[in-house]
Amino acid sequence: MTAPDRSLPYRFFIRIDLDRASTPDTAVTSAHATHSRPAPLGEAAPNGFTFKAFALGTLFTLAISVGDPYANMIVKGSYMSIDFTTAAAVFFQFFLCTAGVLFLRLLTTLRERRRMGFTLAAAASAALLPALALLCESEIFPRIVLVGCFVLAVLNVSLAATILNAWLEAIPSKARRVAAGILAMLLLTAVHALLAGLFRWIPPFLAPAAAAGHQASLLAFITVFAGLCLLYGLKPGPVPALSPNRSELLVIYSMMLVACAIPTMGLTEQLLPIPPAVFYYATPENDWANRIHPHVWANLVPQDPLAIKYFYEGVPKGAAIPYREWILPLAYWLPCIVAAYLTMVCAMVILRRQWVERERLIFPLTRLPQEMVQQPRPGGLLGPFFHGRMFWLGMAIPIVISSFAGLNKYFPYVPRIPTQWPSIQILQNTIPFQFMLSFPVVGFAYLINLDIIFSIWFFNRLAAVQHGVQTLFGWKSVENMGIYGVGKSADLAHQGMGALIVMVLLGLWVGRAHLRNVVRKAVWDDPDVDDADEILSYRTALFGFLSGFLFLACWLRLSGMGILTALSFLVMAYLIFVGLCRIVVEGVGEGVASTISSSFVVSTAGSSAFQPASLTALGFTWVWTADIRTYVFASVAHALKLSDGLGRHKRPLFWALLLAIVLSLVSSIWVILYLSYTHGGINLNSWFFGGGAKAPFEFVANKLQESPDQVADLRSRGWGFTLAGALVMSGLIFARQHFLWWPFHPIGFPIGPVWLMDNIWLSIFIAWALKSFILRYGGHRLFVQLRPFFLGLIGGQFTIAGLWLVIDFFTGKVGNQVFWI
Repeated sequence: MTAPDRSLPYRFFIRIDLDRASTPDTAVTSAHATHSRPAPLGEAAPNGFTFKAFALGTLFTLAISVGDPYANMIVKGSYMSIDFTTAAAVFFQFFLCTAGVLFLRLLTTLRERRRMGFTLAAAASAALLPALALLCESEIFPRIVLVGCFVLAVLNVSLAATILNAWLEAIPSKARRVAAGILAMLLLTAVHALLAGLFRWIPPFLAPAAAAGHQASLLAFITVFAGLCLLYGLKPGPVPALSPNRSELLVIYSMMLVACAIPTMGLTEQLLPIPPAVFYYATPENDWANRIHPHVWANLVPQDPLAIKYFYEGVPKGAAIPYREWILPLAYWLPCIVAAYLTMVCAMVILRRQWVERERLIFPLTRLPQEMVQQPRPGGLLGPFFHGRMFWLGMAIPIVISSFAGLNKYFPYVPRIPTQWPSIQILQNTIPFQFMLSFPVVGFAYLINLDIIFSIWFFNRLAAVQHGVQTLFGWKSVENMGIYGVGKSADLAHQGMGALIVMVLLGLWVGRAHLRNVVRKAVWDDPDVDDADEILSYRTALFGFLSGFLFLACWLRLSGMGILTALSFLVMAYLIFVGLCRIVVEGVGEGVASTISSSFVVSTAGSSAFQPASLTALGFTWVWTADIRTYVFASVAHALKLSDGLGRHKRPLFWALLLAIVLSLVSSIWVILYLSYTHGGINLNSWFFGGGAKAPFEFVANKLQESPDQVADLRSRGWGFTLAGALVMSGLIFARQHFLWWPFHPIGFPIGPVWLMDNIWLSIFIAWALKSFILRYGGHRLFVQLRPFFLGLIGGQFTIAGLWLVIDFFTGKVGNQVFWI
């Protein structure tokens, strides 16, 4: 057996396992040894940046941004956008690739045979969408009509976009932008009708002429669209397909990926409840009024006490929702959020080629959508992926088990098939073993390297043993690091952060040649460096990142943070973003950092080194840097990986992602404000409006009362475990590079101790055991044959979770959660 090739990119992480040369793991890992450009998903990439793709992407983005908060606050069912697995995006993509695409392709066939008759029917069906929305407003069968509206919306948006795109191509280029804007406004009228049907809502600025103005706009949409349909039916020439092609589906899915990272845990259900919580939950006992309130930047919080009270408890009957009280806080928050998201996009553009083309990371979360968007064979309606028996068998298992759980909520005599069992404690109740089966985690873990799977569950159990031994012998730290990451042990939190820092810095060092090329292209426009296949030029990405970083530093300074504190916080925040994203795209698709930036900065410097205003400002950063089980950085990373199937010219993808960010921000903020004031936030979700909202200021209050002697001891201990974690990580990387027999992958060490791994370690262990058995006794051929089965586990769990949300919406059932992780 020969020594590993030292010329491999990212050489401290990657090696070629020659003893597994016939396994699919090596097929993935060995690809790291080449710098060649990844092959596209098909031989020729059709145009994906069409009016149809943007229109359908907009529709599904709005469905996610409005539907996810509604699902977890009103229906209180399964979370669909809580983590990197992006259940909502997979659910809607499955819907679009099966029922939606099948129906649209059938209609395309009919139109080719009866073109004029079909366009007449399409013009009539276009009138049904706003008409049914008006029925919703009149409260006639509102729930049934809403589903009809959504199905017709998918059909009519695709039809409208196809027709309008054909007409735009015939318009002179100088007038095309104006025409596109006018036509987009017409389509937004239909979306407004849909929102009005769901929430009985008319924008406040249209309230004086609500009935007449709203119905007039609907009539204008019906008239113009019906006229276009008729003219299109008379127009000679080829008939384009209604259903989206593969590239269009990838653009739509990329928009949904970004949309999933915003409406709930990713941002909005943190952005709105956390700032006013500092006033709402202030009591004489916690004394926040004296210790924290004087240091709050007033522009970040509504100033009317009644607006804050009604946000958590609901407005009195007949009272108006105080939207105006939120205009100023959102005007200060949104520039910060948008700047953070744009810097994430720019940073991922800078790193994309290193991760995707040079290191050829696995990106397991992209595998299922890539399979689903395969084009059908000639004469077929669905792609080949949906014709495989193994996929549907994998789908059936979570569908059946989750359906039993869902039915049990309605009919208690229907038995539940358990997927979670009581935990056990060993070593005098200091080492817990939690037993939970997650079908998506099993499916995702099957796709990645065996060494990674093994290392994740092994280091999780090792961390549990370490924590148990420290507890047993009284060596456990009493430091408060907050509730996120490894809240049970500050020592493990520091240890994980030390490992994560080494991993990120080493990754940047190994990619220094690529980063040097980025700088050469951005600063000196080096013609030898090609950035034509990026969604932004390297100049825009580099200077955009630096400008956004500087803007965030200034914003944090205005919020009360010292400039050194702001810079330290941002550096650590982006180290965590990059490191966690790296773990997700190379690991199991799930991940949580061992701690968060604000906690780590306070711990390493000591709370006594910070002014109360700085600590308070750090508490407010929990809005966008704390509970990052999902965030835009990772969503953009997967979208850029999927962009390999969009051809070389990808610049329009940036605008698609930006559109998804803006739409998701605006619509999710509005729907959460509406539902909170209508029902009372504390009645909707006890975590986001309760424990999660109070947590930042409980942390700040705790740090404000620490004594200097205690701070010095805790700081020294924290630095010691951070250094230990860094040294162990360095040793793991060294051993993996130099010893072919070394079984541990370093990526499992930083995330091993976190609470999320405590819940999914069993699922990862099952995937490791199954894959080891399959590769040993069935080889590469059996692995490939069974891969659709494991993809079916993912698709089945997300699909049935979404279907039960629809069922619960119809029946009014609350709390029927069939899926969590």
